[in-house]
Amino acid sequence: MGLLRILIVDDHEAVRHGVRSLLSSRAEWSVCGEAGDGIEAIEKARQLRPDIVLMDINMPRMDGLEATRIIKREIPECNVIIVTQNHPTIACEQARSVDAKASVTKSDLTRDLIPAIEMVFGNAKSEGRTESTREGPATEGWVRAGGALAKLVHEFDWTETPLGSSEEWPQSLKTVVRVMLTSRFAMWMSWGPDLTFLYNDAYAKMALGKKHPWALGKPSQKVWEEIWADIGPRIQRVLDTGEATWDEALLLFLERSGYREETYHTFSYSPLSGDDGKIAGHLCVVTEETDRVIGERRLKTLRSLATELSKTITEEDVVSSLSRSLLENEQDLPFTLTYLLSEDGRKARLACRTGIMAGHPAAPEMIELTEENQTWPMSDLLSGKDSVVVEDLAERFGSLPTGAWDSPPNRALLLPMTSQALTTPAGIIVIGLNPYRPLDVSYAGSLNLIAGQIAASITNARAYEDEKKRAEALSEIDRAKTTFFSNVSHEF
Repeated sequence: MGLLRILIVDDHEAVRHGVRSLLSSRAEWSVCGEAGDGIEAIEKARQLRPDIVLMDINMPRMDGLEATRIIKREIPECNVIIVTQNHPTIACEQARSVDAKASVTKSDLTRDLIPAIEMVFGNAKSEGRTESTREGPATEGWVRAGGALAKLVHEFDWTETPLGSSEEWPQSLKTVVRVMLTSRFAMWMSWGPDLTFLYNDAYAKMALGKKHPWALGKPSQKVWEEIWADIGPRIQRVLDTGEATWDEALLLFLERSGYREETYHTFSYSPLSGDDGKIAGHLCVVTEETDRVIGERRLKTLRSLATELSKTITEEDVVSSLSRSLLENEQDLPFTLTYLLSEDGRKARLACRTGIMAGHPAAPEMIELTEENQTWPMSDLLSGKDSVVVEDLAERFGSLPTGAWDSPPNRALLLPMTSQALTTPAGIIVIGLNPYRPLDVSYAGSLNLIAGQIAASITNARAYEDEKKRAEALSEIDRAKTTFFSNVSHEF
């Protein structure tokens, strides 16, 4: 193993010093530089070209996630490991969202950092050995495209499929495959009696996930078995009538990432004809709109909540407005429980619930924060954590509400309701998570914004109540003064 050059990025010097000390145990590793924020990290990465960047997330000027995106775009060969205080589940999703190679939580840094670097560096060397194979010159033969799929199509044993040897394919099939492979727009197609599945690089990256490269050459129904009830009739209509279809932001539950995933796609199916003029297959041109659709839905929730909370004055107003706003988005918020803390911080009182019945085991009216076996582990948040993910809800509580879906959430996120004006959280919100979406950066971010909006409104309401009490006290003092001086004047 050659000398490994590492860039450490964190806004706390003590953390950088601790990481450097850990790395010093490996003579073949060298810390080539340090950075205190995202912008400096980008500049150092451009200058030093490190093999690995250890990237913190929450930093001034630019956060680590945005810095990682820029570094990966400008220096693709640079490997990034996310180092964060967040819960491991959230950290893993954050790393995946920016194409970082791994994530390590700061609480487990001593145990996990060196194995993570070893794993990433080992994979990077393996990829380097095969780079020339993957990125070779344009494939010879009739498949004249330079992408990875062109090479796969060229080397695939098509004699094991109903299509037979690729050199003997009809010219019509060769032409459409060549067009598809050279296009930078996501496409897939089927051909022949089994609707044999072919696709291009853009589609593999956008839609297939773990199904790539397994899907190549398989029957289309087997590839998309989980959504065939939705797309099968559309494809058959194209084959029967020769008329193209069009769907905009169609909800499809794909199983491409190891779980059933809520996705949205806009696509068109068009007929493909063989050399004899008869319809022999279909072509799908598609764009995924999952981020847009879900992003708009979450933004609508935040706007609605902000509108409702802007009308509130008292704490009771805030609580009642939550029910109206949070119930509008049962996709991302299957159920919520809003708890307010007592003044001594020893109890949490259920102030608002949405999507869950009163008296449900998961929704106790009061939680004693001094007890060890709490219904929800709220004490973890009060001891400094910024979020807690609770897994296996069915085992903890049995039957749970499903919200807008056909399955209940299996995880919940606990967030403290904090604001700049509060030294301790005003309360804690428990949010049942969408069972068909990962807890990625955008999802976690929107939930944190919800908690922040609620906290700010509660702070304002309590400030109003305190001011009202002060005004009443001053008024009472004025009345007492008036009575006193009136009595004195009467005596004189």
